[in-house]
Amino acid sequence: MGNPPVLRRIQAKAGATLDITEVYGRDAAVERAWDSLSRGQNLLLDEPRRFGKTSFLELLVARARRSDWFAGKVSLQGRPRVEDVAVALLDTARTATGTNRKLHEVFARYIHQVTAGPITLSVGFAERPLDALDHAMRAIDLQLTQTGGYLVLAVDEVTEVVREIGRNQGPGAATELLATLRRIREECTRIRWVLTGSIGFHH
Repeated sequence: MGNPPVLRRIQAKAGATLDITEVYGRDAAVERAWDSLSRGQNLLLDEPRRFGKTSFLELLVARARRSDWFAGKVSLQGRPRVEDVAVALLDTARTATGTNRKLHEVFARYIHQVTAGPITLSVGFAERPLDALDHAMRAIDLQLTQTGGYLVLAVDEVTEVVREIGRNQGPGAATELLATLRRIREECTRIRWVLTGSIGFHH
């Protein structure tokens, strides 16, 4: 028989995210999630706050099963405009794909990498952030179809950002964002989505 696991105390971190080495009891759920993603499914996780959604995403991304599965995680909290969301998703996809030269050639068409600070959309798409997101994801999907790879985007705080965009830019902007994400999800089959959002009286 093997030795029993060594248990250690974890310092309380109210309102903070645990390191993945401190996450227990989620192994089976992560395996089920990767099984579902491998079968072509997208995932939605909606729970009240402080139920461990963010920690689950961190663990999921860290345990990508194969080298041809790129995985990245992003929180949309604090991104109250459509353009903020488009940039965040593109930058997460770019970072997740690491040193893949072909995919980075795709990103170079849509985002401008500055020497310091956050990335920005390329000049041709600066005023059309959802077009940049849509075109870029389709180009990524085509490249992954040719190479046989997949991209998993684990996106946290989706419900909150949709609400904030509705407040700041109007319901039409929020609806357009959701329509764009739905279209990408349905038509880009090499890109998988894991979306989370808090539910409760505050929403």
